[in-house]
Amino acid sequence: MTRHLADSLIIPFDVTNYSAVLQELVSEFLGRFNGSLSTQHMRGELLREAADNFTKTATSFSESIQQANLTNPYVVRRINDQLMQLDRAFLDSAGLPGRRLKRHILLAESIVDNYAGSSFPGLSDALVQIQKGHNVTEQWEIVRQHYSVILFTIQSAASTLKDVTDFMVDYY
Repeated sequence: MTRHLADSLIIPFDVTNYSAVLQELVSEFLGRFNGSLSTQHMRGELLREAADNFTKTATSFSESIQQANLTNPYVVRRINDQLMQLDRAFLDSAGLPGRRLKRHILLAESIVDNYAGSSFPGLSDALVQIQKGHNVTEQWEIVRQHYSVILFTIQSAASTLKDVTDFMVDYY
């Protein structure tokens, strides 16, 4: 695996698979918690729209790689830099609510069940705490804040895949 990674011109990271996982996480999350969000007049559809936007951008990025001039070292560098920045875009420097050392917005273990993973762990854990009746007012404030962080993060991750330098170099 290391040799394959070292010998690859383009980092072997399929962004369309990443978008498919994001879509699955959104579906799982909304299937479990959309009713809870709607009781507080929060639109779960915003999460679906952000994921759909990310999927469109990832698909466009994958298609642009297929058409890119890979003999140009600047083009290769740009593509690899974008791929490296993608997963970093899903890290929140402030950490998850109540867990500053856990920084990935999409994936982390649940505080309710250490053996189970959780989609959107900061949000899921706060909503589970609400369902259990623990600090409901405080937990809703965490949900509101973290929901906006998640939406911003997904949009930021999508922007890392957009071509912002097309005015500098001819890629095709």
